[in-house]
Amino acid sequence: MHRLLRRQTLHLARISRGPQRVPLLIRFIAVGKVIKGVTFLLGALFLARLIHAPDLAEAIATLIAHLHIDPEGTRAQKAIEWVTGLPHARLVLVAAGMSTYAAIYLIEGLGLWFDRPWAEWLTVVATALFIPFEIEHLIHRPSFGIGLTLFLNLAVVGYLAWRIKLRLAQHAAHQKRSDPTKE
Repeated sequence: MHRLLRRQTLHLARISRGPQRVPLLIRFIAVGKVIKGVTFLLGALFLARLIHAPDLAEAIATLIAHLHIDPEGTRAQKAIEWVTGLPHARLVLVAAGMSTYAAIYLIEGLGLWFDRPWAEWLTVVATALFIPFEIEHLIHRPSFGIGLTLFLNLAVVGYLAWRIKLRLAQHAAHQKRSDPTKE
């Protein structure tokens, strides 16, 4: 009973202090994740719409023109050839994969925005999973963009891992103070 009362008192003390201020770097990471999530979601929705277009190549060329990109350019032509060369089932899988990435990024971003510990864990795991692929890409096709992406992802993983370690240490210290019989 004593332990329960002590927990409720500590909980009320935390509430009375008001919400903890979320670090600016966490907010910055959260905004980046939400932007990625929205981008993937829009891409998935657009691709899902394209799947049903009567002339896929023309629909992609129209989109590229609306984005003020030359549809006759090398990259635009490669994109059109790549997408039109994919079977219908593969396009559906790509759209589903993009939707999945969108959901993960949005969950990470919103969780980080509200300073949820589970979001830090999710972001560390999800971001760390890409690091080996980024290293491989950097080795085989070095570019500034891939190098910067790798650096930023390593920084995010390192910072969030440090925050997780700090939270765990604070939790352990709190447990030790609340139950002096434990050593």
